Amino acid sequence: MAVQVNDRKLAQQFFNETREWQSEINSLVIDLMFYQRMVDIYGLKAANSAEQQDINFLKETLSSFIEHRVENQKSRLKEHESYLQKVVEDRILLKDRELPFKHKDMAEEMQEFRIGGVGLKNSLFNKVEYLRNFG
Repeated sequence: MAVQVNDRKLAQQFFNETREWQSEINSLVIDLMFYQRMVDIYGLKAANSAEQQDINFLKETLSSFIEHRVENQKSRLKEHESYLQKVVEDRILLKDRELPFKHKDMAEEMQEFRIGGVGLKNSLFNKVEYLRNFG
């Protein structure tokens, strides 16, 4: 029989980390919106239709990322935060191994999100640099 445990200290640590992830997402969105604005400005310098199509594809990718991935990740983090808050406040009891595994799953999800977000940010940056220097 598993012992019922509420490791509040660990839950608080995970709660704080979840809050950091939320801030990280907000910061990423601000960066992405900045680069979108730069693409809008420098995109006016696009020399040909192929370049314009590339810019439009990047804009569509950004829009989709923010609309779907960002919003989904924010929602998932909010659910996780709520769960952790209940643990911290002793409103739910956990079996001794549940908490670290749930948080580890969320950390892996966040890492996948981070990779996608940073990749998109780099693509936008590279396009802005290209347009600024050669467009």
